[in-house]
Amino acid sequence: MLAASPVASVVWNRYTARIAKLEGGFDRPVELTVIFGFIAALLLVAVAANRLSGITHVPDLIVLLTIGVLLGPVLHWADPSRFRGVIEVLGTLALILILFQGGLEIQLRSAMRYLPAGLMLAFASFGCSVALIGLAAHYLLHLSWIDAIVIAAALGCTSGSVVLPVFSM
Repeated sequence: MLAASPVASVVWNRYTARIAKLEGGFDRPVELTVIFGFIAALLLVAVAANRLSGITHVPDLIVLLTIGVLLGPVLHWADPSRFRGVIEVLGTLALILILFQGGLEIQLRSAMRYLPAGLMLAFASFGCSVALIGLAAHYLLHLSWIDAIVIAAALGCTSGSVVLPVFSM
């Protein structure tokens, strides 16, 4: 039985307990119906964004970001502070699914064969990104070198899973 496993009970207790904070310091539980409703709404928005992306030939990521900006800061239809607990749950579930899918699709022999080249590519691309962003931040924003490098390190690690689909379109 799933509820009897220690992992399931920890996950259940963590996410059904009080994870969203109200301003007065009081906790409120995140209802499962809210979580599933939020997931359903996100799926509908994602399908609509996919269709819109196919029509306009603009990457899905750009369409989703635009929809998010329109619903939040521009139209004020969605208040991000109300979704803080749900977003924590969805972020954790998304990370679990991404890592699980990656584990299922990995071929260890190929991974070991391409490991040196992959590590070199990762370090070289991160180093170039940090160097270019650091130079731009120092000379264009007039930041000190340490501030420019800290910002560059934060921005230089942008995931290829976000950047590559944008460039492929």
